Amino acid sequence: MALTQLTNGMSGSDCRTNINASFTAVDALSYAPFNYGNTGAATITLNAANGLSQKAAMTGDITLAAPSNPVSGMRLTVALLASGGARTITLGTITTPTGFTFTASVVSGKTRLIELYYSGTAWFLTSNLEF
Repeated sequence: MALTQLTNGMSGSDCRTNINASFTAVDALSYAPFNYGNTGAATITLNAANGLSQKAAMTGDITLAAPSNPVSGMRLTVALLASGGARTITLGTITTPTGFTFTASVVSGKTRLIELYYSGTAWFLTSNLEF
């Protein structure tokens, strides 16, 4: 949104309030994770257009497919909670760089935090943590 659209016809504190409210709304969309909820689907295809932070609760073992609708240079953070038991994640067409180890198992009640990078032609795994 252009600054002129935010400030047209306003001055002083009204202008600052409108601009601050607009930036707060944009910040909330940027950082709030998109929640897929419980998923027992065998294959999960995330939609990168849903935001840079996404999460799901795994109620079964899953295959994480390459996310759809990526933009070159995009980094996507995915939090996968092992719900109701230990779970296993298989990476579909996501590339694991040479020398990097992907831990597929997730302890029940723990979350696997995965970060992906899109090069413009392929998704690469860049981080793999459990907490």
